[in-house]
Amino acid sequence: MGSVFAFPMWIGRIAIGSVGLYAGGPSALPSRSIARASALARSTAGAVLDRAVRVARPERPGEWSPDGYARREIHQAVGMIAAQTGGSTADAMLLLRAAAFASARSVRDVSIDVVRRDLDLGGQHDPGTPERNQ
Repeated sequence: MGSVFAFPMWIGRIAIGSVGLYAGGPSALPSRSIARASALARSTAGAVLDRAVRVARPERPGEWSPDGYARREIHQAVGMIAAQTGGSTADAMLLLRAAAFASARSVRDVSIDVVRRDLDLGGQHDPGTPERNQ
């Protein structure tokens, strides 16, 4: 192995993993290839987190379907998380779902905490650890 390149996969503050590229000999990646690999890592992170949450917690009727997210607090929380992280609303929804799964609570309950500012999923602190405001 001559060269190894790693591109981190992040959604908000959650580190999902990395995308690795390998070359048989010593080499440098052109900036265009770096941009493409970074974009691949970003898009893969969403798919990986979505799949992990679905596999770890089988769907209950209406829990993960779009119809299950028709509540005002959830929409507000998604908008707040997207604004805080600078990410898309799809990524914000994944963060919200992951936080709900990690805390064994409903998406709606976690959303209420976000809207009340009791839970920060978009801050600039230790990646991967939701922060509860005290």
